[in-house]
Amino acid sequence: MRKKTIMTPRNRRWKELDTRLAGPKACNFTQKGFHCSHGSRRPFTRAILREMGGFDIAATLEFFTQCGGGCDCEVALNVARAWANGHRLQRAEGNPYEMAIVVGGYIGT
Repeated sequence: MRKKTIMTPRNRRWKELDTRLAGPKACNFTQKGFHCSHGSRRPFTRAILREMGGFDIAATLEFFTQCGGGCDCEVALNVARAWANGHRLQRAEGNPYEMAIVVGGYIGT
């Protein structure tokens, strides 16, 4: 059995995840708005990763959370930018609504 990997913007299939997440069967970003439950379960992201196969979904979702992707729309809007900036985002201690920028990056595939 092949080892499952963590999806990151560096992965060759990132564009597929990003395109599907922004598309009409998921967040459906349009000029009129978008769809998102704004919950940490990230049903669109989970379903797409499951369909794509080969990814450790729990570890990937934890990575996305650290990069500001706490819900489906945040995965689409924040993760690649955080990765490109060489930062990962962590919840500030004591306040779940504040974000602290941590220099460095998560090493993924």
